Amino acid sequence: MPFSVLPNFRRAKSKPGLPRTSARTGIARWSYAVTVAVPALVVVLVGGMGTPLLPDLSNLVFDWYQRLAPRVWDPQSPVRVVAIDDESLAHVGQWPWPRSTLGEIVRKLGDLGAAIVSVDIVFAEPDSSSPEQVIHSLPASPARTQIEQDIRRDKSNDFQLAEAGGSTRSVLGTILTQGSGAVDYPLKLGIATAGDDPRPFLAHFTGAIVPLPILSAKGAGLGALNWLPDRDQVVRRVPLVLALGDTIVPSFAVETVRVLQDASTIVVRSSNASGQSAFGVHSGVNTIKVGELEIPTDARAEMRVRYTPTEPGRFVPAWKVLAGAVERSDIAGRVIVLGVSAAGLADQRATPVNASVAGAEIHAQVLEQVIAGTWLARPDWSRGAELLLTVILALLVAVALPRVTALASAAGAGLVVAALGWGSWHAFATEGMLLDPVLPGLSVVFTYGSGVVWLYRDEQRRRRLVREAFGRYVSPAVVARLAEDPSKLVLGGESRVLTIMFCDVRGFTSIAERLDPQGLTRFMNEYLTPMTDTVLAHGGTIDKYIG
Repeated sequence: MPFSVLPNFRRAKSKPGLPRTSARTGIARWSYAVTVAVPALVVVLVGGMGTPLLPDLSNLVFDWYQRLAPRVWDPQSPVRVVAIDDESLAHVGQWPWPRSTLGEIVRKLGDLGAAIVSVDIVFAEPDSSSPEQVIHSLPASPARTQIEQDIRRDKSNDFQLAEAGGSTRSVLGTILTQGSGAVDYPLKLGIATAGDDPRPFLAHFTGAIVPLPILSAKGAGLGALNWLPDRDQVVRRVPLVLALGDTIVPSFAVETVRVLQDASTIVVRSSNASGQSAFGVHSGVNTIKVGELEIPTDARAEMRVRYTPTEPGRFVPAWKVLAGAVERSDIAGRVIVLGVSAAGLADQRATPVNASVAGAEIHAQVLEQVIAGTWLARPDWSRGAELLLTVILALLVAVALPRVTALASAAGAGLVVAALGWGSWHAFATEGMLLDPVLPGLSVVFTYGSGVVWLYRDEQRRRRLVREAFGRYVSPAVVARLAEDPSKLVLGGESRVLTIMFCDVRGFTSIAERLDPQGLTRFMNEYLTPMTDTVLAHGGTIDKYIG
């Protein structure tokens, strides 16, 4: 029985299962291009359409930056919060306090030399604790009539607060709403606009809760207290101007700064104003000019706040003002925000730095930044630059991935993402600039991930083709080598020096005649098995058994 050891390359070349290199290469290139392009394109489209997911991720990144490097509170800052805190409630009594008491606080702050007192409270209804309001709850009688006559000789609690506000430069708060019906808003300033009409870009409201006429008439200013938190209810931005119908209304902070400077007008500068290179594109608000201060904003006239952690030195308990236990140096020449900070009074907000702070403190932090001129800026070119970088990085990753090793590609993608994060952090920490690394980073991650998956599947496909094409013709060792490196699979074969062994069993016919079939089978197995094992152990290929 002849025994032949020979790689049958002629039959392997003619096997239909062999890859056709040129056609398959072209298809593979298009397949790879589509695979890596689709996720990159999705990232770009999602970023360009402004879906909520990316802003949420960006907010998380910028919040992390603020926690790593919060703004440092300056003890020399002119802004202080006179807080109606838990300690003050314990000294003075439960809330709400009579407005005569609040008027006394405002008057004492004025006597101590406060530059301005901004009251973070809306006085929309008459004081229910004022004597003229209490008397209405008594039954009609001659005694009630006499008391009413005596009360008319005294000043109401609201009047006392109005007098105090009139004797001290004061700003009162209002809240804009989505209510219906006409609102007589007592605007205290003039509004000038430069460039495009800013109103389409502003937060719009249809109603307002305003102070009593007796109070708003005496106050020097009236500003909106509205917050516009993000979806997670964190206050990251504050609107500097808002729209009440067709009227532009200043925020509480802007009105405080205006009154502080004795300015009569604020200027809202938008795209296509003189000196603004918008090239005809209506991109929204750029800056708010208040007196000598220019405040950069985003398109919606919102300012991003860079917070400090809560600092006890920023606060003065209201009870100490009433008790005369405050040094004049703590108040004189300062901007005072009078508001509630007691935990049970529900004026608490979340910021990137603190889970819960008083609304009055947020107003104070905004005023600190405006007066100091320290901003968190997001340039109007940043969005376009981020989209362009997203596309460039996706292309670079897609081109480089098939040309480098797996370890090098993973290290390169990681370094690119790390560089994006470091660059964004450096811009924040050194320049107060908000450059978003999320969109370019996602582009790198998704392009790399889709490319790696395609290359892995392609590698598996190539190995499968090699195994299918040669598994029946050459030894497993040769198949394994070809599967590991399909480039060694050359159409047309290759020239090699081979050792070919042809064996036969001498006298096989006479031996077979003497043995029964079972015996012959045992005999051949005893001969062929060690021969076959020896050939395969040395990487040989069994071409055929003949006979």
